[in-house]
Amino acid sequence: MDPLSISASVAGLLALSGSIYSILARFTSSINDAPRSAHSAMVAVEGMRIALSSVEELIRTINAVPQRRKVLIQLDHLIITLTQSMITFSELEAQVSPFIADSAAEPSTWDRLKFAWQEERILISIQRLESHKSSIMLMLSILQWYGKGLFQ
Repeated sequence: MDPLSISASVAGLLALSGSIYSILARFTSSINDAPRSAHSAMVAVEGMRIALSSVEELIRTINAVPQRRKVLIQLDHLIITLTQSMITFSELEAQVSPFIADSAAEPSTWDRLKFAWQEERILISIQRLESHKSSIMLMLSILQWYGKGLFQ
């Protein structure tokens, strides 16, 4: 996968994360006592969006990164992490999108019940997103830190 394909994948993930965040924000703001898991999902999605924005910025400036840092990260690891992130985001979107079928209406008791049924799956998706974010942040840290200080 070339940098352009990776950049397109990151852009797609950013768009998907924005869509999921919007769904969750509308759901949580339209009901009193929104489930904590919905708020947790919003935080996880926003955290992943920030990490993906950092990847996008790194891709734009990859030529400025010294070669000795680039060789520390296998491109396959980044590709696998981005692919798994897309799968997790897609699953999360499928889990939360039914709750905002009619964005003008306040979620019904039935919507809250449907959310409760999906809550365990949503929490698992949140954990997976956090894991993907940690992998991305570790790769970014290696690329941005290695070579500074004692190693320069």
